[in-house]
Amino acid sequence: AVNAGDCPEVACTDGKHCVRVLGSTNCVHAAKSKHACSAEPGRGGVYDMVPPCDSGLKCDTSKTIHVCR
Repeated sequence: AVNAGDCPEVACTDGKHCVRVLGSTNCVHAAKSKHACSAEPGRGGVYDMVPPCDSGLKCDTSKTIHVCR
């Protein structure tokens, strides 16, 4: 089993993305429609606070809170 804190050293599986929240990293599912998202990964390919959008969705960065559309 992959420990949540192992990414990005150990890649996430099941199409999950490595997200850093308050200093700890976890593998999380992509964001669904109308959920908060990250437009692009930060340092080391780790997303900050929220994951990118699910396939077929785009992260709308025109608003203060970025959401999948």
